[in-house]
Amino acid sequence: MKRLTALKLTLPITLAAACAAPAATTPVPVPSPIPSSFCDFESTDFSAWTNRMPSTDGSAGGFVAAMELADDGVSRRFENAGVRNGRLRLNIVPWGPKEGLGKIVYRSTIETPTGVDVYCEGRLKSYLDEVMVVY
Repeated sequence: MKRLTALKLTLPITLAAACAAPAATTPVPVPSPIPSSFCDFESTDFSAWTNRMPSTDGSAGGFVAAMELADDGVSRRFENAGVRNGRLRLNIVPWGPKEGLGKIVYRSTIETPTGVDVYCEGRLKSYLDEVMVVY
């Protein structure tokens, strides 16, 4: 019985001493979710338009932005970052499916921007000051 009591007393002290040990001083590198070369792509064409042509159900088609890229084997997509002063901001982010190779397309029935700014990792990659309207 005394032996069990001694174990009960030593275990908390041992655990407390282990927790009080100094932390490792070597920083652990955090891998970047996006490779540094992700934004180093060549855009071969960029266009945007508001589609006013009615569809078969009578509704208009909405807004479309399309960017063609030189195929570098990396899949990308547009992510909406909001509209400010009439300009739509689109961020280019990684995308898993291989359907994102060579072309990035954004469609929306909500936005009708007057211009579009495209960013990748915080850097402006391309912009349009005028959005075509198609009837």
